[in-house]
Amino acid sequence: MRISKEQKQKNIEAVFKATIKLSAKSDFDSLTMKAIAKEAKIGEATIYNYFPKKENLITGFFDWTIEKAIETTEQDSLEDMTFTEILHTLIENHLELLTPSKDFFAHSMTSLFVNPLSLANTSVSVTKERYIQFITAQFKESVKKGTVQAPPFQDFILALIWDFHIGILYYWLKDDKKSSMRTTELIDLSMKVFEEVLKSDLFNKVYAVAHFLFKEHLLNKMLNPIRLKS
Repeated sequence: MRISKEQKQKNIEAVFKATIKLSAKSDFDSLTMKAIAKEAKIGEATIYNYFPKKENLITGFFDWTIEKAIETTEQDSLEDMTFTEILHTLIENHLELLTPSKDFFAHSMTSLFVNPLSLANTSVSVTKERYIQFITAQFKESVKKGTVQAPPFQDFILALIWDFHIGILYYWLKDDKKSSMRTTELIDLSMKVFEEVLKSDLFNKVYAVAHFLFKEHLLNKMLNPIRLKS
């Protein structure tokens, strides 16, 4: 019998919660899919429908947290927020979601990003694309409202926000201060800098200088080779 999409999502969340709970008691590598399915109260065959291999739980959990963070952020009144406020909210929502599963997520991050070979067989690239699509849509709305100016190489710059987000996650995992105070401070400071950069139109100014130097000096020399004295 086919189950509804809603029930499927509930089952998947139950699997993640079971994995996190069991991982706190035992090393993830020693866990079995049978034990996870039992803890999640679903059939063993059912868990393999969602996650053909145990390693897929790692990628699936990462993908799920990103998607949930985006969905939670979309529930806010984004039209009343600046781009940096939206980005700030997205990161904070993600960290809040991850807090109960910090130890398991640390294992996930190591498996996904420390060993680059593991990325070849994961859906991280799809998750990254979804993330960048959300960020890009919010940035374009801010450009329309006139709160920011579109910089040169916009797609490249917005793609770097993904790397910034991943960097914040790593910093948070190492943050041993109560309530991750250092991470909160780092996010706040980063958002202030980013806000000032966007307001000052710094990207366009730097690009203008670089373009001038290339056109007036480098390109000029390439088209007019230096003549050696005979």
